[in-house]
Amino acid sequence: MIPVRVNGRYRLKDKVGSGAYGEVYHASDIIGECLEHKYNVLRQLGDTVGIPHVHWFGREDSYDALVLDHLGQSLESVFKAYQHSFSHNTIVFIAHQLVCRLQYIHSKHFIHRNLKPNDILIGTGKDAAQDFSSFTSINSHAGMELGHRDDIESLAYLLIYLFCGSLPWLCCSGISDKQVVEMKYDTMKLCQDLPEEVEQILTYSCSLSFDQKPDYAFLCRLLQRINIVDLNGLQVYVTQ
Repeated sequence: MIPVRVNGRYRLKDKVGSGAYGEVYHASDIIGECLEHKYNVLRQLGDTVGIPHVHWFGREDSYDALVLDHLGQSLESVFKAYQHSFSHNTIVFIAHQLVCRLQYIHSKHFIHRNLKPNDILIGTGKDAAQDFSSFTSINSHAGMELGHRDDIESLAYLLIYLFCGSLPWLCCSGISDKQVVEMKYDTMKLCQDLPEEVEQILTYSCSLSFDQKPDYAFLCRLLQRINIVDLNGLQVYVTQ
């Protein structure tokens, strides 16, 4: 069997030829492709609130390099510093900004695919930042093509995580992907002691068809019912 990757960096593609001592394949640079893709996505998203500014992308010696704005602490690190306990106001405000960021990203015909607290960066003022996989949708586990609805489902898992302080599949080492999916099908049970709007957001995400545009205003109204939020100048930025 031919390995998919070589040295953790190169992905083998089509076979070029073979001889007595080996075989030759085309290969692609996974790391370089990843950075270039990120660069192209950020350029298309443009300089707007919540999207980090790209200063430079290119080749430096034998490395591909991407220079972005300096971003702030991750949501996970801040959450950990507060013993995994945020006020309802804080959770609602973060979620509201994420809905706005997702709406903008979707309007540019992109999807995020996986919101997770380690990649969400928070701050105040001009230095505020956010970088949007254990929070992926069930469709993602099944290898299905993802759409806007999957970002909303991922957001719902993030909300539950912030309200509960954890998620069942994050507490199990060596858990299989199949077991994670089974736990996600039972996520509704986690919502029983949470504001009813959290369950409504999860239910709504699962009700959307593949090509259906989410009602972002409806999601924001659900969040507003949980608590009145004082903005205090906090900004949330997202990148992939």
